Amino acid sequence: GIAVRDLLYEIKKYRKARGFSDPETLQEHLMFLFEEVGEVASAILKENRMYRRNNETDRSGTSVEKELSDVLFTLLNISVVYNIDIFNTMFSKMKSTKK
Repeated sequence: GIAVRDLLYEIKKYRKARGFSDPETLQEHLMFLFEEVGEVASAILKENRMYRRNNETDRSGTSVEKELSDVLFTLLNISVVYNIDIFNTMFSKMKSTKK
């Protein structure tokens, strides 16, 4: 596997190499995230043959795994832009909610 620091470093490198500019508002970041979550939903529906768009049942090009990776990338991208240590925050929250 890849270490968390390495993953975040790779995201920063990827952003720079691709010339990403930060959306100006949190709303823009959220819209990107919602778009990716919608693509996960579409992929799941297609894999379960429940998807109908213009009476099509074509499942080509869908992959829950790929779409989930886009969601994770988008979340991590937001954490990089806003300088949030998402993993430590997540683990801290998990510890605080243990019973």
